[in-house]
Amino acid sequence: MPVIFLCFWHFGGPDVEGADARPAVIVNDPATDLQDGGFHRVSLAVEGNPEGQLSLAFVPEGASNRDVLHPGDRLMVLCEGTPCEVAEIQRGNRALIGNGPLSEFYRYQNRLTVLGLLVWGLLALAFLSVAWRDHHELLQQESESGGSRSSRRRRSSRTSRGRGATRG
Repeated sequence: MPVIFLCFWHFGGPDVEGADARPAVIVNDPATDLQDGGFHRVSLAVEGNPEGQLSLAFVPEGASNRDVLHPGDRLMVLCEGTPCEVAEIQRGNRALIGNGPLSEFYRYQNRLTVLGLLVWGLLALAFLSVAWRDHHELLQQESESGGSRSSRRRRSSRTSRGRGATRG
């Protein structure tokens, strides 16, 4: 379970401190691309990404400046790694969407991970509980049926000796 937990856990978003600035173009319309959880998906063609690979940023619905992101806008993004993992979206030297709102998506995914693992854990616990109960009932039935057989054997051996047989 801990290994599964670590596989799906997001250890925070990219760090602004170690990020490099790259030019980018918004490919989709974030205003119409609302995801579950109240996040707008921003698809970005970032310079330095492998050919045809887009970078994604998820902006919370209530984030300030969210509505200034439009398809075809040229802007700068602070990135970590290749392909670009967006740490901040800038226009000029001004941050349009900072690291805090972009990191909200990672916290949202972590909550879903915890919820999913809790559900799977409860299902596993229910399965083990039913299996243990069934195993316990089976052992109880075997002990009851085994006990009645041995008492029948004892009675039958006494009755066979008791009729005309003397102890000697």
